[in-house]
Amino acid sequence: MVKAANGNDMLLSGVASVVLRVGAQDIDSEVLISPDMTSLILGIDCMERNECVFHCKEKQIRANDEWVELKREPSDQKIRKIYVTENTLLLPS
Repeated sequence: MVKAANGNDMLLSGVASVVLRVGAQDIDSEVLISPDMTSLILGIDCMERNECVFHCKEKQIRANDEWVELKREPSDQKIRKIYVTENTLLLPS
């Protein structure tokens, strides 16, 4: 069972075994596939296995003793606040 950040169950379409390229190294990973998600999220178990350390100020992550530069994903949508006049349910997708 996988839960979304709001505590609701997340629909899973399947699981894939993939190799993630992090810097110059390959990391074997199991990826959960869901129509509710549009990007990759690394779980704490994956980060623990690969001894990940984030250096936010330098925009780097270390995985298995190799530092890799982080890149910000461009965002077209810049909504800061949403006001509603009645109770509204916002789904995770």
